[in-house]
Parts: sequence; C-alpha cells; structure tokens
Amino acid sequence: MTESGQSATGAGAAAGTARGDRQAVAAALADIQGSLAVDGYRLDIEDATGQGLSVRIVALPGACEECLAPPEVLAMIISAELDGAYVPEEIDLLSLSRGVPGMARERHGHRSHPQRKGTAVTEAGPTVGLMLATVADARTGLVAPDRVLTAARRAEAAGFDGVYLGDHLLHPHPILESVVTLAAVAAVTERISLGPCVLLFGLRHPVVLAKQLGTLAAFAPGRLRIGVGVGGEYPAEFEAAGVPLAGRGRRMETVLRDVRSLLAGGVEGGDLTFGPVAPDVPFLLAGWKEVSLRRAAAYGDGWIGYLLKPDSFARRRDFLLSCRAELGRADQPFPTGMLIGVHVTMSADAAAEAAAAWGELTKARTTLPGHLFAAGRPDEVAEQLHRFWKAGCTEFMLGPADQGAGYLDQVELLGAEVLPRLRQFS
Repeated sequence: MTESGQSATGAGAAAGTARGDRQAVAAALADIQGSLAVDGYRLDIEDATGQGLSVRIVALPGACEECLAPPEVLAMIISAELDGAYVPEEIDLLSLSRGVPGMARERHGHRSHPQRKGTAVTEAGPTVGLMLATVADARTGLVAPDRVLTAARRAEAAGFDGVYLGDHLLHPHPILESVVTLAAVAAVTERISLGPCVLLFGLRHPVVLAKQLGTLAAFAPGRLRIGVGVGGEYPAEFEAAGVPLAGRGRRMETVLRDVRSLLAGGVEGGDLTFGPVAPDVPFLLAGWKEVSLRRAAAYGDGWIGYLLKPDSFARRRDFLLSCRAELGRADQPFPTGMLIGVHVTMSADAAAEAAAAWGELTKARTTLPGHLFAAGRPDEVAEQLHRFWKAGCTEFMLGPADQGAGYLDQVELLGAEVLPRLRQFS
C-alpha cells in the first residue's frame, strides 16, 4: 500500500534471508532507506522469526517513477552494503517503480544553466574528463602502463579537461596503484587536470596520504583534483589493509579531515615540519545514499555520482544543494558530476556490449542494465550525456567500457567525435 492508501500495483518487493548479525543488517537497511527516500520510496522491513528479514520497497505519493535504480543495481548495492548478509540470488526485486499509480514524473531538462565550479551560474559547457585504463586487460591479465601514458597525452591533445583513474588495493584484475600512476601521468602532460576518481581514503594512513598528495600537487601545480570514495564492493581489500569494513564511512571522514588539515597548513613538531602543503586542492566526494550526500555537502568541494539515471541524478543534486544551503554554503561553487561508462560504436547492441564489458571489468555479481551507459554512435552518446547536462551535471568523467585492446581507439573516438559535441552544450 502507498501512504495515500492506494494499491502500489507493480511496485514489487525485495526479499531475502538474513545471515549473521540481524541488528547490523537492519541498521544497514535503514541506511539504504535514507537514499530511497530522496526518490520518494521507503523500505518496509519485517523480521519474521525463523524466516529472516523481509524487505519491501513502497512508493510514496509523488515518487519519481524514473528515478529508482533498476532491480539489478539495487540487488548488487544491497548485497554489498550488507556485506554478505544477503546475496543477489536471494534478493527478489520485481518490477520496481513500474506503473505505480500517482507517481509524479519529474520535470526533465529544467536546468538550462547549471552551476559549475568557479561561478554561480554559467552558460559554458561541462567539464569533461577521461578515465584512464589502469586495470589489466581482462583477456591477457596484464597491466599496460604505456597505454595509460599514451591515453593521457592523447586526451590532453584532444582538449579534454582532465584525466582520472580508479583506486583499489585489491581488485578482480591486477591494477596500477593510483597515486604512483598519477605521478607518471603528471610527468608526461602539461596543462590537463588529473586525479583519482575515486581514492579510497579509509584504506590509507592520513599522514602518508597527505604527504603523497602534497608532493603530487607540487609536481603538477594547480592541476590536482581528488575524488574521494568509501568503497566496500571488495571487502577483501579492507581485510588485507587491516581496516574494518564496518564504519568505513566514518573512517573516511576522519582521514579526509586529517588530510585536508595537513595540506592546508601542515603541522610542526619541534624541529620537524610537514610539507609540501596544497591548500587549494579540491576534494569531490562520491556516493548515492543520503548519508553519502550529506557527507559530500559537509566535507566536499563537489560531488561525483555513479550508476544513476538523469532524473535520479537531478534529485540527488537538489538534495545536495539544499544541504549546502542549510550549511550556509549555497553561494559557494559546488560542481556536480557523473562518472559514466561510455562505448562508441555503430553496433545495434551498443548498450549491451558496454554493460558486458563493464561487468567483466568489475566482476560484478550481477549484470548492470545497458541504459546506465552512454553507448552508440557519437551523436547518440552525446545525446545521452546531454540529458545529464540538462539535469544539472556540470562535469563528466567518461570511462570507456572497453579497457582492453580497444581502449585507445575509444579514446580517439571520444576526443574526435564526442568531445566537440559536448562543447556545444549550453
């Protein structure tokens, strides 16, 4: 039933059998609840003795039909958040948000001049960055440092605004360490911005990390931008680092505060000092849940979304800006961007190909739906990205789904065929 008493026909349900600490499971579900509330939904949680927890997603009046994540994504997110208390095969998410009476469709394309870093309102187009392929080719199992540096040079020559890379200590495939790789990228480029998208702060010691980032900023003055994330999709890397998976969000906040403090002014201890400092380096926080959005509004200089539809992006952006207003920061620049998987091809199955390649790259336990990617001919990719621009997205981090043999070809196509179209956004 909806709050208005109407039947939520087709709203569907999520059900699973809990294992382990039921109280911890319930707390994690309550955390997810906050994010769903942004889109106008709630979780009804019932603890059936001997049968585990039953979870049902209910549409509230005015819920956004187009905003709720697809069932496959929700299953993956819930499983990751509950750290194995549920597994995707045990979560039955049926036809969520399809055909629910009374759902309000959010205005699409209502923001013609979204906020961009450095100004309150601008008619300039979006900032566009390229994700570098630091993960090993899934077919060969080999990392390709030369390909990373070649892509960075080509991105700069093509006119991209930035180059970025992911960060993991452990991954389903071998992966280059992010800060060391950024130092190599800085050495072969001159003007382009660079940074992690995103760096898992909770896995690092704050003093060591601040030293690394301050040094990187010294070698690339004015170019470093740092995406910050919580992580958790690969619990084994937290175990390997000796960091508890639970509470990783709070740990990330602590490390972030310490790193910012060190980079802002350093610290002195007798005859010793910390440096180099980098007080102007921006930190863009990632995440889609309510707690992550509030954290981004409070501690970040911007926000990066991921695996969102345009309308869901718009709702989260609105929520973020309302949080910024509550904090008295409404007039401060706050870029809102998206990391989006892209695949430029003439194939009729472009979206499915992108989803399959991304799934192989991440080894996700469930296949992501193709509509979460910008895929197709160059004009089609640009049109799909334009929907995010109209929803308030001021920055794109474009991640080619093919990070193997076809990666450099994708970089060329994006630079020559897609980037010029994005420059026409206004």
